[in-house]
Amino acid sequence: EGQRRMSDGRYGEADASFRQMLAVDTPHGYRDDAAMYRAIVAQEAGDSEAARERLASFLEDFPVSTYRAEALVRLADLEMARGEPLRARTALEEARVAPLAPPPWRSAARDRLERLDAAMVPGASANDGAP
Repeated sequence: EGQRRMSDGRYGEADASFRQMLAVDTPHGYRDDAAMYRAIVAQEAGDSEAARERLASFLEDFPVSTYRAEALVRLADLEMARGEPLRARTALEEARVAPLAPPPWRSAARDRLERLDAAMVPGASANDGAP
């Protein structure tokens, strides 16, 4: 229900659905879903600070989750937007090696890390070496 509400752009209702799942005795597999989607809802609604806080909380509460790499990549994106490239780099490094990480999120972390590293080298650009 929360995912459907989020897809419909009903972010407040989606957040309430996920918050309700976290307030009751929900099995672990659904708890990490709900916690992760609460962070995504905040990000989709444009509340970057709430998204960042929720992602940090998710990472602390669920050290082993199939969402861990995704959470770290999303957190890195938010840190970059805040002008915190070193924090972003730390998150991306962890995302690259996160246990249970689906390959697409590991790849996303690796790609963002390469771009970040290229951007941090004076005089380099992410397109260096491109034809």
